[in-house]
Amino acid sequence: MLLENAQFVLGLACALLIGLAKGGLTAGLGTLVVPILSLTIDPRVAVALTLPILMISDWFAVWAYWGKADRGHLKVMLIGSVIGIAIGTATFHIVSEPMMRLLMGVLSLSYIASRFVGIGKPSAVYVPPETGPGMFWGAMCGFTSFTAHAGGPPVQVYLLPKGLNKLTYQATNVMLFTLVNLFKVPGYIMLGQFTQPVMVTALALMPAAALGVYLGYKLQNLIPEHIFFRLMIVLLGLTGLKLTWDGLRALLAG
Repeated sequence: MLLENAQFVLGLACALLIGLAKGGLTAGLGTLVVPILSLTIDPRVAVALTLPILMISDWFAVWAYWGKADRGHLKVMLIGSVIGIAIGTATFHIVSEPMMRLLMGVLSLSYIASRFVGIGKPSAVYVPPETGPGMFWGAMCGFTSFTAHAGGPPVQVYLLPKGLNKLTYQATNVMLFTLVNLFKVPGYIMLGQFTQPVMVTALALMPAAALGVYLGYKLQNLIPEHIFFRLMIVLLGLTGLKLTWDGLRALLAG
């Protein structure tokens, strides 16, 4: 077992957060897990431990959201994500996690700022898939997801202005990250991230993640659509601030 006593309790809480995020309560919750776990264990180990839990949560969420995703937006982002994962695998030991956190934090905050000047606001009508932007933000998602499981902000930046309803938005997120996390596995195996203690600990934490998916799916149905998207923007901003602070602090300390 990788975690002991209080660490394991913290791990259970993080697994529950992952499940809540996958279930659709708040996408920003998942981004907080690696930083929280990194308070007590090595960040690279935290990333490896989190991936199996994410994958199990993905499949519970797929059952709830099957057939409800926007296939066009999903396709362009997935193509970009595969490219980003390949780059992330090749540069895993070169690009530091703090650099990735800082980059994603700045991009997230830039999107929030753009809304205040009339750019990037959610559309009242459906916006068709855009190949260039979709692949770019998909690549950012794949790259940062492989490095630090922080692929949520790029997806939000691309999808929030596309006029999707709440259910389609959540389903597209779920399907994209189910496939992204699956495609990350070969790279993690090649880099030796899945040690026996990591896998045993992940297995012990998975029931909490499954419970979180169920609770997240039930609770998100209680949130009105306009409040849901406002909440997504707020969480994107908070996540951006957290990522920026963590990245700057680590880089300045180093």
